[in-house]
Amino acid sequence: MKKFLIFYILLLSCAGCGRQIPEPENLIENLAKVPSAPNAEASQLGDAEKFIVRHFVRGNDVFVECIIKDFSFTRQDEQQSGKLIVSVDGKRKEEIQTAAFIIKGVDKGPHTIKLELVDEKNRPYSIEKEFKIHI
Repeated sequence: MKKFLIFYILLLSCAGCGRQIPEPENLIENLAKVPSAPNAEASQLGDAEKFIVRHFVRGNDVFVECIIKDFSFTRQDEQQSGKLIVSVDGKRKEEIQTAAFIIKGVDKGPHTIKLELVDEKNRPYSIEKEFKIHI
């Protein structure tokens, strides 16, 4: 009888979990609930908009995502390719070769961030975006 009872309890505990795995509590959606998020632009890419930037601030870091129509950060035949020049308050900070990146260690206060598309030899494509943040 004891063996049957132990077997029954084990069976119930295994069957209780089933295939219903709980959802994680730390969803990425929660990251968008940052006070500076209203400055972000729409995520849908229209024909008239060639360069869209979404950003949000967390601590002293600025998380940036770029959507650039017909542009690649790796060399491809049919698309323009190159990199981004990141400037903070008019001072060149770094060169970026990815569509999503983090600007780390920005000082407290208001700042203007400028993103400029250039080719491999730093010749500008005359495509740039500028946005303001406050840390």
